[in-house]
Amino acid sequence: MLLDYLRGHKQQQFCVTFYLTIYAIFLVMDFLDTTMFKISWPGSIQIILMELLLIFTAIKYLSQDKSSKREKWLHLLLATSFVGSAIFSEYIFLLIPLFFILGAQNVPFRKLVQIYCIIAGTLMVVTIAGSQLGIVENLIYGNRISLGFNYPTDFAAHIFFFALAYCYLRKDRLTYIELAGILVLSIFTMIFNHARTNSICLFLTFAVFLYLKVRTEVSSRKGTDYKMSPNLSKVLVMSMPICAALIIGLTFLYNYDPGLPFIRTIDKFLTGRLYWGNLGLEQYGIRLFGSTFDMVGAGGATAVKEDYFFLDSSYVLLLIRYGIMVFLSVITVFILSAKRAFAEKDIVLLWILALISIQCTIEQHLLEMAYNPFLYYLFSSNHQGER
Repeated sequence: MLLDYLRGHKQQQFCVTFYLTIYAIFLVMDFLDTTMFKISWPGSIQIILMELLLIFTAIKYLSQDKSSKREKWLHLLLATSFVGSAIFSEYIFLLIPLFFILGAQNVPFRKLVQIYCIIAGTLMVVTIAGSQLGIVENLIYGNRISLGFNYPTDFAAHIFFFALAYCYLRKDRLTYIELAGILVLSIFTMIFNHARTNSICLFLTFAVFLYLKVRTEVSSRKGTDYKMSPNLSKVLVMSMPICAALIIGLTFLYNYDPGLPFIRTIDKFLTGRLYWGNLGLEQYGIRLFGSTFDMVGAGGATAVKEDYFFLDSSYVLLLIRYGIMVFLSVITVFILSAKRAFAEKDIVLLWILALISIQCTIEQHLLEMAYNPFLYYLFSSNHQGER
């Protein structure tokens, strides 16, 4: 009776509304945790929300009769990986992205991105205004300002992911003025935050979508549709494993001989990311379900932290802290997401996933809800409301 009830249209709408409501609540909480507002959320709230999300995901999964055998195997891989790491390495929060990935079935992805843009955009404005009005502390690291966020790069990363989400919603309606705005943000984050990675990625976002707009307009004047090169499409589909292999390979090469001149040069350019990744490998190694350890970053206070230890690269972080299984599962999710975008001829989304892959080579926000809404795309419905 309950399963039949869930299959109805009104029940479908209820499931979508429930999912997006829980997503919005988690997004607000996680986003504010990256700011200097320092709100102490009662632990019971997150536990209750996780329990509701678990029950919702379980019931929804049992009520589905359209999952292919391949999807079921993928569901099993994800559940085994994330639950295994949550149990053996005690990272219980990994259940949250797992439930949101699996629970996104039949949820219109465009609506999710719209909610992300509204909440993230509003909270960014509130945080920046609060930092200028003295409501929250505006941490200054030398000539780098945080604008109310825990660290300058956190602010810049929020700007980058918001720009991607905005471009996804606007797609071929992006104007040259809007593209110029992304260029201005790239320059702003470089000057005031000295956030090289996100500044460069914002510039790449500007360049990519300017190129797409120009090529689309040129093709339109010729009476044809712009079609991306098949070879370029294949590279974009595989952008995440390529980026992951690059940074992990360099980290292992640093471990082999940190004295190599070109390795020292690369590590200096990456501000020590190879050194810290190598230290993580030496201390914790690579395990199936990860290792339990704290990461102490430079954010939240301007005082030098003697116990600093942070793995900035998302791929190195996934591999060492959360384990081989979670690493392979996340890479698989993004490859399949990119393949789906390619199959649906969604060039904009394909480029967005590639830009995220590049950014996450250096930064750690791949699994963080406060930043990346594109993690939940794979099983969602497209903007027409269909798979």
